[in-house]
Amino acid sequence: MVGMNVNKQVQIHNSTHLQSANLSKETRQQTNSVSVNLKKSEQKKATVEIRFLALSWLDEFEKNVFDGKTIDDLIHGSTYE
Repeated sequence: MVGMNVNKQVQIHNSTHLQSANLSKETRQQTNSVSVNLKKSEQKKATVEIRFLALSWLDEFEKNVFDGKTIDDLIHGSTYE
């Protein structure tokens, strides 16, 4: 998959960010429904932690698929290692 053209990489990148935004919205909804007894500050902290985990897992998945690089790395030609 590393040899795919730039347009396909951009499509995947845009799709990934859309999925991330949807995941963030779903995370907020899930957190709000589960955390009725939590304070607002605790709800916000839980949402941030869940989002961080989801994005970390997504980065790891992309690295497994694209020979150690995320889609951002492939598009922008950089790594944050």
